[in-house]
Amino acid sequence: MNILRNPFGERNGEIVVIDDLSENEKGLNCGCVCPFCGGEFEARLGNVRIHHFAHSKGGCNEEKAYLTGLYKLFKQYVDRHNYIYLPEINLFCCLGVVENINKDSFEQFVSINNNINSNKTIPFSPKIKLIPDQSEIVYRDDNPVAIICSKGEKHIAVVIQHPQIGCNLHYVSTYGETPTLKLNLIDIKDDEIKNTYAIYKMFSNSDLYSWLTNKTVISKLDEINEINHKIYQANIAKRKAEREKQLNTVYDSAISYYQSDSLHDVNNALHIFKSIINWKDSREMIEKCSQKIEELTQKEDLKKLEERRIAEEKLAAEKAAEEERIKECKEKKRQNEKKRKENLERQHLPLIMVMKSYYENHHLGEPDYSNNGKFEFIQKFSNPKYTLGKMEAEICILNNMPAIDHWNQLWVNCNKCNRLFIAATIEDGTVPDDYAEICSDCNTK
Repeated sequence: MNILRNPFGERNGEIVVIDDLSENEKGLNCGCVCPFCGGEFEARLGNVRIHHFAHSKGGCNEEKAYLTGLYKLFKQYVDRHNYIYLPEINLFCCLGVVENINKDSFEQFVSINNNINSNKTIPFSPKIKLIPDQSEIVYRDDNPVAIICSKGEKHIAVVIQHPQIGCNLHYVSTYGETPTLKLNLIDIKDDEIKNTYAIYKMFSNSDLYSWLTNKTVISKLDEINEINHKIYQANIAKRKAEREKQLNTVYDSAISYYQSDSLHDVNNALHIFKSIINWKDSREMIEKCSQKIEELTQKEDLKKLEERRIAEEKLAAEKAAEEERIKECKEKKRQNEKKRKENLERQHLPLIMVMKSYYENHHLGEPDYSNNGKFEFIQKFSNPKYTLGKMEAEICILNNMPAIDHWNQLWVNCNKCNRLFIAATIEDGTVPDDYAEICSDCNTK
């Protein structure tokens, strides 16, 4: 913070600004005293530091001396019949919140500084130039806090927001119930405080004045309440219309749910109608919903019973079909097994008969009919599929059996030479219709 350099001195009961003095009045020649304590001042008009007053001996509270000089200078300005500005007053109102605004709640809903959430501005008074008849400085703890300017029966308090020059910033506040103006000098620089004329020019600047409070605006209470009542009623009507619109939307959605055949939707409709029970015919619709829910529940139960019956029938049919399929599979397996055994017997019967005949003719005793015995017997022949097969065919013919050997070869007599030959190979136990009737030897001749 810069060191406070006081530009205000007092001489012969009037405030003198440092640059009002001439070179001949520097030092103790200025004849000035401190505006606060009355101690002797000397004027310091050097070329290094800013011009200022200082106590010649001792000293006092420099801030109080500075503020006292500033307030005394403003009083001097007013007492010389100069005007001050009373800014225009517009009432910024937050209306329609409550039905009636009274004196106790006035400041809550009406402001002259627009420091509330206003929705209506009401002009109260225009900007006025006021020349007070008299003025008086009010002190608190030796600090000047306001100047009461009077014009007839009217009293206005002026508080000065001093420049922030080398002293602590003292924020101003309203002065009791008196209408209070603020003269805002906080942005003034020290080089602008040159002389009395320059400061008087600041005091006459209307842009530096603003209202802190003005209790006289309470006189507009009846007018404000009249406007407030209209806005309040309009807000009620608007909220009522919005509520009705909302209820109609909810009611329509409930009707839509009620018209559905879904038990879930009708239940939703019932809950919605209960939430708006006093709207339109909601009570009647609640009864209708309850009846429809009962009907739909019965239908749902019957539907579930029918679905269960159909499912059980389907399951029984599937089970019967499965049992039939298993039965058919078993029968088919039995037939296949029977056929396999018949084929096996048919295949091996000619071989067994050949083995028996061969062993008897050669006096070899009892043949070995096991698979190994059959295999060893077959190995005795150089071309068993022909030689042994032919022997099997001859035995089959002698026994009035189809001439098929155990290799599934079909033997027939040639239509020309009457010799046995292999006419076809049997597959799946079925004799083909197009088997050969002439042997290959006769066919090539």
